[in-house]
Amino acid sequence: MEEAIKDLKRLRIAITHLNLSWYRIPLFKILQDEIGSDIIILNAKELPTYGKADFDAIEYLLKKYKISYKTEKVIGNNNFYFNPFLLRTLLNYDIIVWGEPILSLNSFLFIPTLKLFRKKVVLWLDDWGYKKHLIRKIFEPFVRLIYLKADGILVHGMKHYLYFLKLGVDKRKIFFIGNASTILREFSSEDQIKRIRGIVNTKYITLYVGGLIKRKNVDKIIKAIYYLRQKNFDVGLLIVGQGPEFKNLYKLTWKMKLTNYVKFLGWIPFHRLANYYLAADVFVFPAENEPWGLVINEALEAGIPIVTTKSIGSEELIANNINGVLLNEITETNIADGIINCLTNKIDTNNQFTLKIKEKYNYKTMSNLFIKALIKIYCNKC
Repeated sequence: MEEAIKDLKRLRIAITHLNLSWYRIPLFKILQDEIGSDIIILNAKELPTYGKADFDAIEYLLKKYKISYKTEKVIGNNNFYFNPFLLRTLLNYDIIVWGEPILSLNSFLFIPTLKLFRKKVVLWLDDWGYKKHLIRKIFEPFVRLIYLKADGILVHGMKHYLYFLKLGVDKRKIFFIGNASTILREFSSEDQIKRIRGIVNTKYITLYVGGLIKRKNVDKIIKAIYYLRQKNFDVGLLIVGQGPEFKNLYKLTWKMKLTNYVKFLGWIPFHRLANYYLAADVFVFPAENEPWGLVINEALEAGIPIVTTKSIGSEELIANNINGVLLNEITETNIADGIINCLTNKIDTNNQFTLKIKEKYNYKTMSNLFIKALIKIYCNKC
């Protein structure tokens, strides 16, 4: 293995990523230290992040981990963004790990071109058989061709592995690397946790973190809270996130007379989220068609039970009645029953299953599997 890593270090390796996501920085640090990979951020305008509001967390982690990165000029937005000089940059590398959405002009133009130049192209994807939107369906045959022609595909979980297998990708080209995120406990404090618990004056607090969009089913969480309070179960809900459904969700909260028990907190900087996870008694994430759901990793790291669905990529991190509840059908009554189950059964999130999951889905394990995959793809060594 050590000799194989030495061979890998002699190569030029580029890892492209759409944004400089804070949760990827610890992984990038290990990969740079171990194999000297270059990180290339593709969606960089003023800052290589999701927006200026992220920059406190990004700046802190960049100083902590001391990673370096390159940026590429971007034109356009959504699926039609384009990095005009990216190909010139990537042709200098032996291995390109493609860590951006497959549905983009970049992907359609540059991946086939890189293959023509006999470069090793490794796709890093969280795709699985969830419901795709219309544009994706139109381009699906071309996307499948790219999958089949890639030198390797790095996947986060079993759903993803089986999806690519079903598409006809050679199983020897599919590599499980897991997925990792964390909470920044160094920014947490007992005073902040106490303050957050006082936002809703209830015995129990449920937490949702994510976008306010229809497929996240936040309306069903609100209805579940209404159902529980009608049963005299003293529970409140903190909603962290923003999105187009905010007005509808707030109207629903007002209509159900839950404004004292359901609070919309808007966007919270990533480095402050630890306080909210640690203040909650249960994390609820009833999303569908979710590629992965790193908030599940974060809630597990905080040690709180989770109510979620079988319609997310990270389903395998949860075992029923062991570290949470998996819903077969997403309804408000099922969500309510899941919350009661987590609270009344006193689920111990420090059990052996959860500990094994944490060992499997962390930055060190992810980086080791990442490197082993590149060795097998390029060096043909174990």
